[in-house]
Amino acid sequence: MKFCEKYTDINYIKSDDCRKTITLKDKGGSNSTYICSNNYEKRIIVYIVDNGIIKSQTTAKCDFALYNAKEDVIYFIELKGSNYDRAIEQIESAINNLIRNNHISINSVNARIVLTRAKAPQINTTKEIKLKKILATCKGNLKKATTQLTENI
Repeated sequence: MKFCEKYTDINYIKSDDCRKTITLKDKGGSNSTYICSNNYEKRIIVYIVDNGIIKSQTTAKCDFALYNAKEDVIYFIELKGSNYDRAIEQIESAINNLIRNNHISINSVNARIVLTRAKAPQINTTKEIKLKKILATCKGNLKKATTQLTENI
């Protein structure tokens, strides 16, 4: 089953279209921003994960997920103030709860972390190494930045 076939509730879909630019900002008040350039106008579904797909207050989860429907690729996005290790935990938990535990087949699983009040560390932490191994088995990668992360999809 594809990700977009499993998760269809309009209450947690922020957008589902082919717009050229998707901008996601932290709702918690920090100035973290993720910008996706969709120059080829692919269908991108933006999911609200925190208090959207995952409503439990006791389950760690990231803020958003971007799903490229044409290429079957997902990006889990955490926009955070300063706690890098916590951001990694939230993304790993979202991957486990939404992909791995539900046996969703997907071409690539990626993680994106944008911090505001701290620099993204240049040294790999133990938690980061573990997440990178999980992403590697899913043909994905991790990108991290301070304040803003912009990429082409």
